[in-house]
Formats: sequence, C-alpha cells, structure tokens
Amino acid sequence: MAIKIKKISDYPEGNSFVGLWTLGYNFAVNGVKQSVRVSLEFIKTAIDNAITATNEAKKATKEANSATSGANSAKDRANTAADGAITATSNANTATGSANTATTNAVNATNSAKTATSNSITATEKADTATNNAITATGNAVTATNNADTAASSATVSAANATSATTSAKAVIDRTNQANELANSVIQRANDISDLGLKEIVNMQAIIQQVINYAQIVPTRIELEYSPKVTLGNPIEQSIVARLYPKFVTQNTLFLPADGDAIVVDPLGRITITKTGKSNIYVIPTHNTSLMQTVEIEIVPPYMREIGAGGLRLLSNGTLRLT
Repeated sequence: MAIKIKKISDYPEGNSFVGLWTLGYNFAVNGVKQSVRVSLEFIKTAIDNAITATNEAKKATKEANSATSGANSAKDRANTAADGAITATSNANTATGSANTATTNAVNATNSAKTATSNSITATEKADTATNNAITATGNAVTATNNADTAASSATVSAANATSATTSAKAVIDRTNQANELANSVIQRANDISDLGLKEIVNMQAIIQQVINYAQIVPTRIELEYSPKVTLGNPIEQSIVARLYPKFVTQNTLFLPADGDAIVVDPLGRITITKTGKSNIYVIPTHNTSLMQTVEIEIVPPYMREIGAGGLRLLSNGTLRLT
C-alpha cells in the first residue's frame, strides 16, 4: 500500500502561540505512567511579563538617575549661594564695625566706608559719600557723625539681608539633602526590581530549556523503506528500514506482527520468509506512537517472464530470469 508522507512545510504557517502545546511526553514515575505537555502561550506570557518588568525597571533607574543629577545640581547651586551669603554676612559685619568706629573718628569712618564699598554697590555709593563728606567736613564733627550713623544703618540692613540669605540657603540645602535621600531610595527600589526581573528571566530560560530537551526526544515524522512484494526463494536479505525525523532523535522503533504468517520480523526489522501469502506488520516509534505505520508485504511464488516473441527472458549470464 502506498504511504503518504506529509511534510511539516505542507501545514499552514502559524504566527501565534495561543492554543499551541508542546508534544506530549510519556514517562514513568515510581512505576506509574505520567503524561506531560506545556502550553506555549504560558511560556510566551511569562517571558513577555519578565521583559516588561525589566524595561520598567530600566526606565525607573533612568528617571532616578536624572532626578539625582538634578538634585546634585541644585545642591551645588545651593552651596554656592550659601558661600556667597556667608561672604556677604562677613563683609556686612566688617562694614558695621567700621561704621561704628567712624562715629567717633571721621577718618576711621572714611576707611570703613571704603571697605563697605567693595562688598556691595549700595554700600559703596554710601561709603564714597561718607568718605567725601568726612574729608570735606574734617572740621565739622557733627556732619561726620551723621554720615557715620548713616553708613552704620546701611551696614546693619546689609547684615540683616545676609542673615536672611543664609537662612534661605540652609533651607535649600536641607531640601536638597531630602531630595538626595528620596532619589537614593528610588534607585535602590529600581535596582531591586531589576534584580527580580533578571531572576525571573533566568527561571523562564531554565523552563524553556527543559521544554526544548523534552521536545528534542520526540520524533515528528517517520519514513519507511521496504519491498512490498518479494519472491519466495529470493536470496537477498529483506528488511523494513524506519527513519525518524528530526534526525537527532533516538531511532527507537518496534516491529510487531499484525496479521498473516507469510513472514516473521525480528526487533530490528529483518524479515524471514516462511511461505507465500500476505502479512501486515506494525511499525511503532516508541517515543511517539501516533506516528505508527502498517506495512503490508506479499510473498509470491517465482515465475518466469516472457518476451514479445514468445520466448523466456534471460539474465545477462544466460540463465532464466525469475521474478
């Protein structure tokens, strides 16, 4: 009988794992037969979830790094502002001392006003005025005293402004430190999520490898080679050859008699002819019994072939040709 072999390429191409399963695998545990199969959709979903979690972790890490960079920039600006405020406070205190000294000494007030001029534009203008007034009003102590008092008031205002700036800078530093702590917490959380995602990917890869290992031992196609009709007395050894595909699978096949007693077949598929007639043989792959094939072999008596002129067909050595 003709054997129709259908290749995998003859089936329609699929583009989804939904509804697909691995080939079933039968094995025995403690003497009890078990059957295992795995849904490809489950594997695909698990891998997609792991990839999504990893991408989200990477995104969170990137955002956390960006937040940390911004916080560090803010901290640097706050430190710069704090340094400027401290410098302004020191300069203002110096100007205040110089102005108080200038109250009793016009010359000292002039020098203090010049020092205050170098620290702020407002203080500089007022110090220059005080200096000029002090030089001009050397002989007028009352005028010099009033100018000194004016410089002292301006210096006091500058000191108050510097103190306020220092307080604001400290508040900015505190908020910057809080932002750094929050950013570090986010980074740690992102790293934890990333580690978890990587562990899930490793676990899924192990599962996939196990499924692949099971799938590799299951044949998906069988091809048979044999002579469907054999002449009784034929000296050539006859056998049934079974090939399982893919080629790397274990080539384990059983040959069992179905009916008929014209031949006897051994476990390796070798045929022993007993008489004329027909016999059917079951060819069963042990790792995928669904590929079982039934082979029919007919043993016929020898007969001679005639040629067109009514003679008998001979072999090249001149002997009779039996079919």
